[in-house]
Amino acid sequence: MDLVHNWGVDVVRFLQSEFKNYDELMMAASHLGDPRNAFLLYFPLAYCLHKPTGIRVLWLASLSEWINALLKWILHGERPYWWVLDPRTHHSEHAQLQQYRLTCETGPGSPSGHAMVTSSVVFCLVLSTIQNTRPRIFLQYVIWSVFAVFMFAVNVSRLFIATHFPHQVILGTLLGIILTLLVYKIDLQHLKLSRCVTASFLMPTSCIVTFYLLKWCGLDPQWSISLATKYCAYSEWIHLDTTLFNAVYRDAGSVLGYGTFMFGFTRLLRTENGISDKKGGKTDSDSLENASCRTVWLKMPNIILSLLVCQIGENMKPGLHSAEFYYFVTYLKFCILVILVMFTASFDFLKQDKCIQQKNK
Repeated sequence: MDLVHNWGVDVVRFLQSEFKNYDELMMAASHLGDPRNAFLLYFPLAYCLHKPTGIRVLWLASLSEWINALLKWILHGERPYWWVLDPRTHHSEHAQLQQYRLTCETGPGSPSGHAMVTSSVVFCLVLSTIQNTRPRIFLQYVIWSVFAVFMFAVNVSRLFIATHFPHQVILGTLLGIILTLLVYKIDLQHLKLSRCVTASFLMPTSCIVTFYLLKWCGLDPQWSISLATKYCAYSEWIHLDTTLFNAVYRDAGSVLGYGTFMFGFTRLLRTENGISDKKGGKTDSDSLENASCRTVWLKMPNIILSLLVCQIGENMKPGLHSAEFYYFVTYLKFCILVILVMFTASFDFLKQDKCIQQKNK
């Protein structure tokens, strides 16, 4: 792998040299590809505009990030910013790469979580948009071109800030697209609460088992944290929310929040508003809504409120009492955020249902 890593470092050095005046733009692109945005940005937008798509986005974000965490432990990938300084490596120059405030991620590098989660979620949004709006061929080319440019920008930004090697972002992008193709046709709207609870339990449990299996095999599952702490330019750039366990507990909490809402809140709202709970009835999730300008305008209050709730929740972070406490708060926070987003998005639909019922009377 030394040959691949050396070539990757040359690519990173070239990007940092050629685009050194665009560092803020690169970090903005990297931020847009942050896996957290799948839950805090793409999920609220998708769910407010089209519920089935929002549900797919939530599940794909959770599944892709969970699988990514397991693969990171198994593949044991390096990161450029520490690899060039680590005496274990065989880099010819050992020249330090430029580091930025988003550089010092603590998990292993392969495959890229930004590339995998973002490609999975955005690919789902593209498929849903084309399927539900059925645009002309020219517009379809435009949509696919925007997707390609967006993913290219995210991947290049991850290389620029020296967080990933080229092969890691390519692998992450391909795995994210493949996962979406496998999951897209599955009906995720009528999952029972028991399945959501099971998934919420299995996600962190599988990672804990993997963690201790690596220890049992004589490997250090926290090797990347040690390297990140040692070679990061500034200690304040290292954050607990970049660890693999924090990501997995975010996924588990989101899945539980979805199951809780679908089991409890949806049933309560339907009962209070006289909405049919029969599978054969016409429900909100069964209707296909075109994401037209009119639809976006009608949903704007729901979108703004949902995004506001997510941003407030994301800014509420616990103190560093312990890593376990931090992970528990992350689990609980994303469970509640998903419930609040889904509840907020329901208000507009309920008003529409009441208007329809009044007209029918």
